Amino acid sequence: MGWLVRWDGAAGIRKTTLAVQWEHRVQDRLPDGTLQVSLRGHELGDPATPGEVLEGFLWALGVAAGRIPGARRGYPAPVRHCRRGG
Repeated sequence: MGWLVRWDGAAGIRKTTLAVQWEHRVQDRLPDGTLQVSLRGHELGDPATPGEVLEGFLWALGVAAGRIPGARRGYPAPVRHCRRGG
């Protein structure tokens, strides 16, 4: 069973800080690890597309770029990091 957590709010209210602190507190309950993504909602440029996010998750999970249909780059920017449980 997995969790999906979504943080929402205006730019600058420290959503990322809250998310990272929460992740550290519950990491022992997430043995398969965690994925974080920036949807780029408050950054310059266009928001991340669903395809970019999925591509980033697959890349972070170790899927070779050649096996990801339509992969556009070697390091998908939206994915912040992948942390696997130990």
